[in-house]
Amino acid sequence: MVIFHVESNNSISLKKQVSTAHSTIVEMVGHQTQDHQMIVISADIKGCMNIWNYDGTQIQLILSHAIEAIIFDANAPNIKDAISCLKATKDLLYVAYGSGHVRVFELSSGQLRLELQAHCRWIHAMDVNPSTNLVVTASEDCHVLMWDINDNKAELLDSHRIKDSIMTGVQLCKNGRTIVCSAYERNHLLKYQL
Repeated sequence: MVIFHVESNNSISLKKQVSTAHSTIVEMVGHQTQDHQMIVISADIKGCMNIWNYDGTQIQLILSHAIEAIIFDANAPNIKDAISCLKATKDLLYVAYGSGHVRVFELSSGQLRLELQAHCRWIHAMDVNPSTNLVVTASEDCHVLMWDINDNKAELLDSHRIKDSIMTGVQLCKNGRTIVCSAYERNHLLKYQL
């Protein structure tokens, strides 16, 4: 990992390089915890996550978590275990995978709270509204799905199939009733109301 510092004049300088035990890092997200700690979560192509504490000057590994996966060749990652999206809210980490799964972990312990087979193909995008527990996912399977994830249960609230479109991005609007998404080789955004 490489840490940069943004100066007040908007210039960027290299601050530090941190060696990790990860294979190829494919996603990162920063998050301020309930006790006001700044953490960074990094994820790799093998499905491993590291949670780092960053105090502004030092970065320190505080939790390393690997999902048990069947990999026949230890040197070759099972691409379906690759993490494609990370979203952190309160004490939860939402993780989307190449397998179409969404898993919800406790940030403080790394404990798996919920696993959901959301899609049948790679999930390219995910958004979470922490105040309503709504999660929206967009996938290669041409679907955009909205879930209510609460008390370790998931309920599918809405589904949109966009014919012949690989979904590449998704965003929940502030009102929580509107979804905006993008698709591969489309030059416009798609908008859906609940």
